[in-house]
Amino acid sequence: MLQLENETPFSVDMMVTQSKDGRDTLVVAIKATFDILPEVRISENQRPVQMGDEYFADPEASSLKYPSDILLPKPGVDIVYIGNALAPNEQPVRSLMAGITVGGIEKRLQIFGDRTWNDGTISKPQPFLSMPIIYEHAFGGVHHFREDLALGPDSAVYEAKNPIGKGFAGQRKKKSEFNGLTLPNIEQPDALIQHVTDQPEPCCLAAVPPMWSPRKGFAGTYDELWQKKRAPLLPDDFDQRFFQVGAAGLSHPQATIEGGELVGLHNLAPEPEMEFCLPICRPRIQVKLDGTYREVDPVIETVLIEPFENALCLVWKGVFDCERQVSRVERIQVALQSL
Repeated sequence: MLQLENETPFSVDMMVTQSKDGRDTLVVAIKATFDILPEVRISENQRPVQMGDEYFADPEASSLKYPSDILLPKPGVDIVYIGNALAPNEQPVRSLMAGITVGGIEKRLQIFGDRTWNDGTISKPQPFLSMPIIYEHAFGGVHHFREDLALGPDSAVYEAKNPIGKGFAGQRKKKSEFNGLTLPNIEQPDALIQHVTDQPEPCCLAAVPPMWSPRKGFAGTYDELWQKKRAPLLPDDFDQRFFQVGAAGLSHPQATIEGGELVGLHNLAPEPEMEFCLPICRPRIQVKLDGTYREVDPVIETVLIEPFENALCLVWKGVFDCERQVSRVERIQVALQSL
């Protein structure tokens, strides 16, 4: 019987699945949770490996909070932030700049209070103290242009990159049709909305759900030919970038995180400026097959930062091709080489 031995202080889980080419594949996920303050250290409360996507509320109407940790391997690394933009000194503001840096990865946000269109003019932002960084406050949404009909392709259009956001024009053309339409609270500083016709990229730091663009476009084609020739395997045109969950600018198919990188949060933590370094950990995975141990090299795939919970999570993944040998895998050992 397969045994999973975890000799680390972290959470470990595994699954056996099939790769795109149909080979039996053993996936091992290691999730390390750290306290950020007063210094980065191993948390006494280790979060479990996330076995499926977890949303803030209804999956069809809310942002993805915690993405699954245990899918097939990503081609790169994702940064995921969960939290709020916070006005400095507990003084309400109408707008502020916020930003995140992880090593060489950087993303900036312009945050506004609530605004609406009025005859083609943007109203003055309402003061705010805190703004959740979720897709509900980013550009996007649905335009239900035939309200006499139920939502469907003949009665509504939506922003494929964020159907739950604000400010999407849809089929509106006249300035008067925009009156009262709310604008996004979160924008890209170098692409601020100026006109009713502006339709920018959604700007956020939260994870991207699998049914939104661009992830949905990487999922491949599930048509009649796939049913006949490939099912239940992944389609020939499936792209591994589907597994990348980071927001635009925080999902890097070619990037790597090794540990030791400097993290900076500007107006995205309880204090206006927060800096810390990612811990340097070297987990080791060994798979015992037919009495012999095989080394599996785990890599960091996800950095999850949740400063208002004083939590930092690193997720490593190791993958072992065990084609036609699953039943002969006796043991998986996970240990730390260094910390």
